[in-house]
Parts: sequence; structure tokens; C-alpha cells
Amino acid sequence: MIRLLVIDDHPVTVSGLRNMFRASRDGIEITAYENSIEKVISGIDAGSFDIILLDLYLFDTDPLLNVGRLRDHFPGKPMVIFSSEESEEWQRKMFDAGVRSYIFKSASRKEIMGILFKVHEGKIVFSDFILTGDVNRLTGMIDKGFYTVTNNQRNILQYISQGMTYKAIASLKNTTTSSIEKTMTHLRRKYGAHNNAELVSILRTRKVL
Repeated sequence: MIRLLVIDDHPVTVSGLRNMFRASRDGIEITAYENSIEKVISGIDAGSFDIILLDLYLFDTDPLLNVGRLRDHFPGKPMVIFSSEESEEWQRKMFDAGVRSYIFKSASRKEIMGILFKVHEGKIVFSDFILTGDVNRLTGMIDKGFYTVTNNQRNILQYISQGMTYKAIASLKNTTTSSIEKTMTHLRRKYGAHNNAELVSILRTRKVL
């Protein structure tokens, strides 16, 4: 039996999932549901579910931060995104963040079931557009600890997360502003982040910071 924790702020979606799956017939049951990350963290017991089925967009929240908070609170629990958003960019970001699959809300019952059972077996189910090279890279990140930073880089990132400027950080570390800027540019490119806030979010999600 696969027990699902569904996190979605659209009641119609949850109602549709409840109608779609029957525990006795399908071996899938929604045992917990909430419409926000805060309610899940404060009120859901980790022993009540096996897989987290998470909507990408929850009201007024950041998807990457949501994944990071859930991973920190429920370590080892696999996450699957269930969304109407079909952009390749968001799918890549979610796989980079460590989710085990990304399901479109337009998927059939058979497709959803197949993916959930594979995830329950410990597998990662990649989207069709992801190429062999991507699969190797992404699985390598998970299996080999791709997300790593040096002590100096971690120190700089911590200052950045506190809202400090490059100039202020350079002064504290007795180096140049250019040096700090080069370090941050290197890290953004390495992890595919568009800005420093996204970089910090990605690394917190992977428990590097």
C-alpha cells in the first residue's frame, strides 16, 4: 500500500485524486492532505505517509524553498511534483532539487499509478525530455554528493544569505570585491542559478548550507 501526503491548495485536485484511487483496488491511498507547507510541518506525522505529492505552485511561496523545507523536516521521504506547469526549466529545477518525479496533472490514472509505484520502489522517474547525459548528471548529484562547496565559499554564502553586500564581505574577509563577485559568479554557473537568492535556495535544499 502506498500512502500519499498531498499538498495542494486546490481542493478540486485533491477531490479528483481521492476519486481516482481506491486503496483496495489500486494500492494507493491519500492518508494526509494539507494546503500549505506550514500546516504540514506543524501537523503531519512522518509515519502517516510514504510519498509526498506536492503542487509546484502554492499560494505566495517559492517552489524551491518548499522542497527544501519538506526535505529538512521529512528526511528520506520521496517527493513527487504534481503540477499543470509543463515548462522544461521548472522540471529541471525540481529534479536538481532532488524530487523523484514530476507528474503533469493532465496525466492518466495509469501513468500516475505507474510513476508512484516506481518512486515507492526507490526509483527516480525522469521526464521524457531529459537526455541520457542529464540522467547521469542528476543521478550523480544525488548519489555522489554533487552539491558541495569549500569552507570559504560556504562562509561567503552565509554572509550573502544575511543580506550583506560584496563590499562588506570583502572587507570582513580581507580580500577584494572582485574576488567575492567571481566566487559567486562561479557558483551560480556551477549550479544553474539565475541569481544569488536562487543559489542559496538550491544549496539549502540540498543541505549544503
